[in-house]
Amino acid sequence: MAKICIITHSGYPVEPRARRMAEALAGRGHAVDVLCLHLPGQASSEILNGVSVVRLPETRHQGAGAVAYLKEYARFFFLAGRELLRRHRRAPYALVQVHNPPDALIFATLPLKLARVPVLLDLRELMPELFMSRFALARGSVIVRLLTWLERAACAYADTVFVLHDRHRRIMAGRGIPPGKLVQVMNCPDERIFDPAQAGDGRTAEGVRTDGRFVVIHHGGIMQRYGVDLLVRAVAQVRPEIPGVKLELYGAGDYRPTVERLVAELGLGDVVRFHGQQPIEHLPAAIRPADVGVAPMRPYVREVYHPFYWRCWRDFGGGATGDFGCHIFDPVFTALNIGAPLTIECDAECYSEEVYPAWTIANYLFNGSDLTVGKTIEAVWMDGGKMPEKSVSPHLSEAYQLPKSGSLLIGEEGSLVIPHVGPPKLFPEEKFANYPAPELEPMNHYHDFVEAALGNRTAGAHFGFSGPMTEAVLLANIANRFIGEKLEWDAGALKFTNNKKANRYVKRRYRTGWHVKGL
Repeated sequence: MAKICIITHSGYPVEPRARRMAEALAGRGHAVDVLCLHLPGQASSEILNGVSVVRLPETRHQGAGAVAYLKEYARFFFLAGRELLRRHRRAPYALVQVHNPPDALIFATLPLKLARVPVLLDLRELMPELFMSRFALARGSVIVRLLTWLERAACAYADTVFVLHDRHRRIMAGRGIPPGKLVQVMNCPDERIFDPAQAGDGRTAEGVRTDGRFVVIHHGGIMQRYGVDLLVRAVAQVRPEIPGVKLELYGAGDYRPTVERLVAELGLGDVVRFHGQQPIEHLPAAIRPADVGVAPMRPYVREVYHPFYWRCWRDFGGGATGDFGCHIFDPVFTALNIGAPLTIECDAECYSEEVYPAWTIANYLFNGSDLTVGKTIEAVWMDGGKMPEKSVSPHLSEAYQLPKSGSLLIGEEGSLVIPHVGPPKLFPEEKFANYPAPELEPMNHYHDFVEAALGNRTAGAHFGFSGPMTEAVLLANIANRFIGEKLEWDAGALKFTNNKKANRYVKRRYRTGWHVKGL
């Protein structure tokens, strides 16, 4: 039998993940202590289902603001560290498991870590994304950058890191955490508590409603990012058509007072009920009468989704590559007369299913043309502040500073720098000092399009040119999902030949009547 401590910045037993783990360990004969928050009405300590629960003198913050949350985390860190050391001295622990948030809580175990006690981190939340969503913080803000650093440090410190699902595993691996350290432990229903065979209240055995009600349930945090206010407004809209509608809200959160005021304003006091946070044993009886369960949704948050930042979200935009790629690739494709890539491999800051990486380096291989040396030509795309070393070209002068954005073409006898805004420049400067710049006709994009539509000329960005260029740009947004993998591209068949998973992102399944011929 081992002595194990679980530390969680949450209430117990209302936090189901910590509870399931603690009770599972206790059921196997281990002595389990849980250090947690002290919620109102709870005892300072007690034994629950074989688990020794110690509630520290700190409760859940109910205010607003990232700084206030960080202060609460700091107080709990001190209390948990002190209690952990006191109990370890009395009876040594064989293992300590720390549940985030916050990630920094794991460092409260330092005295035990120095004594070679294994420390496990249960990564329930991705803290940078959590704070971005909750407090409308930009990825580049000081707090988010600090949280990102703390996340990496916490994972490096831990002997093992638990993640909830494969998506989190891929994200953390993309952030540099060794895959061998990551163990997936999913949240699953306890079949001793949840019995799907039980009939719902107010229904026949066949599931037919008999009491005239239409019950909607939300169980989870009552926080702004979960859109509970939108749910309340939706209930108000459908009430005239569904007089028997009822909304049951289970859970706690700092957004509850706002939702309560909204319920009063809309006159829904007889329709919406707040039940607070409940033990998991109470949920089956709460869910059973429901006709609809509403999952959390992401609301619009200013400075997170818009303005400008919309491009960073995979749902809405193409990231920095999709935004600027068409501008930067344009002169390269024009000058070298190249087509779709043969292979592409990306390095990136991290992988996320929701947002694009903060930086990407995409390495392309293209078929060459009559303007290139050899049958193939390599190209490298960089964004997010990444820049090539000037030594990549033997022709650039030491004093020359590359533009913040643009293209660099390296030839056998010289290099061409094409800034995003400004005239191109040939190097070595002394060699091309008297090189006559070609005279180009002024071009108006709008007139060019109209003239092409009238059949008077070929558009400057015709599909024969812009199609392969756009293809190359967008392929980087698939490749940055598979960091470090070289993807082989068959442009004719529009598929990757060596990665079936990547092909899922090439085409979309369209509704009937909206299919594009040939796709």
